[in-house]
Formats: sequence, structure tokens, C-alpha cells
Amino acid sequence: MVTSADSISQQGSPPGNEELDAVRRHICQVLGFDFGLIDLVRGHEVVSYTSFSAEPGDEKADVLSTLEDEHQQPLTVAHTLVAQKVKQTQKPWVGRAYARGGPADGYPYVIIPILDGVTEGESQVRGLLRVVSLDESREVDEKDISTLKIIGQHLAGRLPEASALTGEVEPGEPAALLTEAESVLVVHSNRPVRRRLTKILSGRYQVLEADSGVKTIDTLERNQIDLIILDCQVQGTSGYALCKVLKESPQWKHIPVILIAAESNVQGKIEGLNAGADDCLSENCHEAELLARAKASLRLRKTERDLAMQWQLLEDYAQRLEQAFEAERQANLKVSKHNQSLEQLNRELQQSKLHQEVLRGQEQLLRRITDIIRHSFHIEENIGKMLEELAGHFNLDCCFVILPSDDEPEDAVRSEYAVDAGYSVKGRDLDVGILNVFAANFSANQPVIISDVARERMVEPFKREVLVDYPVRSLFYMPVTYEEKLLGILGGHKCESETLWTADNKDFLRSVAGQVAIGVTNARLYARVQRQATTDGLTGLYNHRT
Repeated sequence: MVTSADSISQQGSPPGNEELDAVRRHICQVLGFDFGLIDLVRGHEVVSYTSFSAEPGDEKADVLSTLEDEHQQPLTVAHTLVAQKVKQTQKPWVGRAYARGGPADGYPYVIIPILDGVTEGESQVRGLLRVVSLDESREVDEKDISTLKIIGQHLAGRLPEASALTGEVEPGEPAALLTEAESVLVVHSNRPVRRRLTKILSGRYQVLEADSGVKTIDTLERNQIDLIILDCQVQGTSGYALCKVLKESPQWKHIPVILIAAESNVQGKIEGLNAGADDCLSENCHEAELLARAKASLRLRKTERDLAMQWQLLEDYAQRLEQAFEAERQANLKVSKHNQSLEQLNRELQQSKLHQEVLRGQEQLLRRITDIIRHSFHIEENIGKMLEELAGHFNLDCCFVILPSDDEPEDAVRSEYAVDAGYSVKGRDLDVGILNVFAANFSANQPVIISDVARERMVEPFKREVLVDYPVRSLFYMPVTYEEKLLGILGGHKCESETLWTADNKDFLRSVAGQVAIGVTNARLYARVQRQATTDGLTGLYNHRT
């Protein structure tokens, strides 16, 4: 049998339906369960009391009717082996519910004992709160259990006595949570006065009696008391002292206390209020006044208890909202990090593509330079064309090569390409000075590649001795070597703007210098052989054949 809170409210407004609807909303909307069942414990048996669902309708009811627990007992039956286990242990139980044709792992199923006190093991189980979720992947955590316990405490004082039920609740019969199940403890040493108070109150409340402070404490430990009527003079102690003890006790401080004093004992009433009593009455007060004062105190007690319970539920709801917001924030942060990672990968990919394009461009240029240098043995002409290609690729203002030959001066190579006469180095013999400074300060395999001439101390020798009046902002001087011997310099100047030389540029210029070294060496070897074939080795004059 499934009776939703909505279907109940449509049939009238019996007491407690609003509270049941609040319970339903928190369990179904806040905690996210689909079904809830409330059972009553009647002696050794457990009987169904009411049930509700997240969305009222026969379809939901049909689903609940197909669910079984781990012992293959239907969930629509309250008295099951699992229910008996929870009743005996007074501990929450978390398991699975199974449906024919449903998932093999079942659905989350939780049973919470509804206790008449807050201490498990020492309280009486008044009922059971059972909840089911149709989301098989849902995890039931400690926070869910804690919140369901709070709801169980909220329901404890609102369930009817199981003895008031003659059987199972019939389908369609509205189940209202009762609110008037209060117990009143009358503490008075005078038996006739105590019996008079009990007679007045017993018509509306369950009344217990005590005639001393010891019996009062014993009764409170064994019963759930909602109101205490306390005489200012109690056997064994004063009512003021006992009231102070109760109000300082964490276990009983929330129970309202009405102090009974003589009509003329005004000071006693003041002392009682100072001791913590919630209200004061005269021994000979009117019957209606006693009932009104008791009702007002109980109403205040109920309101305070409801507010405390609602505050706990609101705190739980706020924490869950905060957790949801934090989860969403973390998810957004994760997405943001993922997007940043994708952007970084995209930038790296673009840089890689650009790098590959640069490498392909340099590779193609190197092949062209190699072809130019090897085109013929007219090395001066070949190198001139090579310098023009190199200057165009790097947007140089001046590019030059100086390769002197002390043994055979006619084989010396001095060539340059300059976009403007003001940037020329050959015309002012600056190339010769650059080579001399390089040979004096650097090793044969140490290139000089500078992106910012103004800040780099490595170029100080050149600026001091050669480039005094020469405007240059970036440069490279790549040594041209053959068999680890310095043959000369391949140089380049950027005079109007700076450039950032990279490791790839350095490797490329080293390869160009290597091709220049090979080309010049081969050309000089060819020239030497040609001279030996046409001149006399002793006199250096043309031979007879020539």
C-alpha cells in the first residue's frame, strides 16, 4: 500500500499531515529518495502505518509493490526479518531492494529505527523509517544516515501508540501523525494534592507520579516525560534544588517545569523562577488554570523541539547545498583546467607546426645554398648568391663572408650583401677587423650569436675595436672551419631591428658555415691543381705547354 502525502492532503487535513508532508519533502526532494515507509512497533510485531513517494501516482505504487529485500520479502510487508533485526539492534541498516526485471545489484534501501529517546540501546523502538531510491548507482553515506536519524527523532513523539491500531492501515485511509501523546510527571510529597493534580491532568495526558527527588530521577530515567509539575517542598530535598538539578542536566534541561507553591508564598515563586522553573502555580489553583498552564508549557516545549529539529534539518539542507555548490565549483574548475590544458596543447601544437615550418624552410634554404655553392668552382660568385639568399631568409641588413688565404692570397674570399651602403662592412674593412677580433677572443668552434647587442657583454671586444660607429642591434658570427682550423667568418647584422635567435637558427647557420667550408676548400683545391698544371713549380711561370 502506497499513500502519498499529496493524496492524503486531498482527502482532508487531519492533524499531522503537514508534518508528514514536510518529512516527505525532505526525504524525497532534499535527500533524493523515491519512497518512504513508516511502520509502528506493536509488541513483537511491526505493522505498516503509512508510506509516501516523491511523485504520487499508481505507477510509483506499482514499482514499490514489486520490490523485495535481500530475504525475498516484499517491502510492502512491515514485519520482515530485516525489520526485526533493526528493532533488536536499534541500529540503522543499509542494504539493497530488488525488483523483478530490475538491475541485478538492486536499489539502495535504508531502515532507521524510530526511538523514544536519543540513546541507542537504552531506548524503546517505537517504529521504523524505511526509504528506497530507484537510482541503483546512488551511494548512501554517513550524512544520509545522520539526517534520517534526525527525521526519526522528529517522528518519535508524533507516532500514535501501536495499541491504538486494530490492524494494518487500509489503502486510501489517511494516516495522520498524532501530536498529543504527552506524558506529565507530577512530583508532590502530599498524596491528596498529588492525586488531585493527577485527576485533573489524566483526562488529557498520560500522568506519572513521584513523591521524592530520588523517585523523580528514577522516573525520568525510565520514561519519556514532556512536562513536570513540581512542588516547592519535596521529600528529601527542596523543589527549588531539584528544579535547579533538572535544569542543569543536559538530559532533562529541555523539559518544562511548573513549580507549585502556596498562594501566599510569593518569595517561593520568585526563587522557583530563579532556579529555572518555566512557570509557577498555587496549590489551590483552579482546574482550568492548571490545564491551561500545562497546555501552554507543552505547546512551548513542542514548538522549541520542532524549531530545534527544523533547524537541524535546515542545517543539513544548507550543508548539502554547500556540498552541491562545491561539487559544481570543482567540476567547473576541472572543466576550466581541462580547457586550459586543451588551449596549452593547442598552443604547443601551433608552435610545433610553426617550428616544423621553420625547419622545413631552413632545410629548403640549405639545399638551395648547397646547390649554389656547388654550382661551379667560381666560389666568389657562388658565395655572393648564397649571401643574398641568406639575407633574404633572415631579413638581414648585411651578410658577409671573409675567408683569407695567407699561403695563396689569390684564393682569399671576401663577399657581402648589404641592403644599404651604410650597413656595408667590406668597404671599410670592418670584416677584416671582425675576423681579427674573433680569432683573438674566441675559439675556432665558438659561434657568437647575439639577439641584443646593447646588453650583451660578449660583443664588447667588437664594439670597442671594430663596431664603434657601426649601428647594429643583433648579429651572428659563425666560424668557418675545416679540420678544426679557422678559415674565416660567416657574419650577419640586423641594424634596424632586433631578432631572437633560436637553437634551430644556430644549428642552421652552423650547417651553412660547413657548406661554405666544403665549397671553399674544394674550389681552392681545384684552383691549386689548375695552377700546378699550367705553371712551373720552381719559377711559378707558365709552363711551355701553356
